[in-house]
Amino acid sequence: MKDHIFDSRLDTGLLLDLYDDDTEHALMAFNDFLKMSPVLMNEAEQELSKGSVEGFRQKVHKLKPIFSYVGLPGMTRQAEIIEKKCKEAAGKDELKRLYDDLKLSFEDKYELIKEETTRLSTM
Repeated sequence: MKDHIFDSRLDTGLLLDLYDDDTEHALMAFNDFLKMSPVLMNEAEQELSKGSVEGFRQKVHKLKPIFSYVGLPGMTRQAEIIEKKCKEAAGKDELKRLYDDLKLSFEDKYELIKEETTRLSTM
């Protein structure tokens, strides 16, 4: 995979560090992301709408590492900020705004990860 170039919208350096030439391992992580992330995003949103800051924080904490596994460290940082704000007892409005930003990023990048997963599966 060393000569394989991941989509430039992903952190290719991070992906090469994680997977080197192991396309099968990368594909497994990408497939896991496609299965798990929509469920976790939905669960996080439900916790936030219930007003459960700790439940919301826990769901975001579970999401945080899977963004990096598919080359989206910026989204990992967004999740870190949300988690920190939860611990600081930030207001629900601030948490909702931060989550809405994360959700927009997620919706934008999910299709990209789908495309990249398809591409990886044909290698």
